[in-house]
Amino acid sequence: MQHRENPYRPPTSELHDSSAAPSRRLLWKVYFWLLVVASLIGLPAFVFLGTIQAIDLVDLPLSLVSLVGLFAYAHRRSLGTQRFWRFWMPAVLLWDIAVLTYFVPQGLAYALPDSEPTTLAENVFSFALAVPLYAALYLYAFRSPELWEGSVAG
Repeated sequence: MQHRENPYRPPTSELHDSSAAPSRRLLWKVYFWLLVVASLIGLPAFVFLGTIQAIDLVDLPLSLVSLVGLFAYAHRRSLGTQRFWRFWMPAVLLWDIAVLTYFVPQGLAYALPDSEPTTLAENVFSFALAVPLYAALYLYAFRSPELWEGSVAG
């Protein structure tokens, strides 16, 4: 099967200043590693405190997939297909909103023994920490065409 070049693709040039790109990539990489460290610290706490609930067993793998997407965006790698990430980004955003607005306040997720349910302010803070993750997943899925050009099922 022959692949033809897209006649609607804008022309490219080597005359651009890419000096800002490495510093932005570095920030995404630092953010990725901060999330990995936070996850590695938090996961044993769930295990040793015996507070893992059914919803956490769903949320943890979903969070892992999102971290993979953040890694891929930060390192400019195309992992999976663009179609998958275009589905994943809004799905995981809606899932996280549901977790923070319904499951956590009900004590059905991320609950510590003998503790009060989290406050609205704590939930808003948790969500705010994840906003860059959602931004990276959005940029990866919808605003990184150069990563998906050679993709088979893009």
